[in-house]
Amino acid sequence: MPAPSPVSSNSGPNSRSWSPSAGSSPAAQLGLAPGTVARAYHQMELDGSIQGRGRLGTFVVDEPPHSEPLLERRRRLTEAARRFAAETRQLGIGTDDAIEAYGEAVAQLADEETDRVQAP
Repeated sequence: MPAPSPVSSNSGPNSRSWSPSAGSSPAAQLGLAPGTVARAYHQMELDGSIQGRGRLGTFVVDEPPHSEPLLERRRRLTEAARRFAAETRQLGIGTDDAIEAYGEAVAQLADEETDRVQAP
């Protein structure tokens, strides 16, 4: 497993300064039961997404065991970007307009995902 990266955030369940047994927890900040946050934190550790290292802090693992390898994700991203660039170039769309359209598409997908999660 690759070496985990330290979390850059200074607060929250993934921060280097927080643990489920710490005095002031995100649970209090979020108005959640401490046990709920501790269970979520523990599940992230079991899932392999984060790794606690005692006094060194908590780290987000660069490549969780269930994720696609980093090099493969980068290769796929590069291919997708090249396809997008080729398509916008064929359409005669400039870089600024292409980036704007990409941003709108990402926002639309996020809205659709939010709608699905909130649907009964």
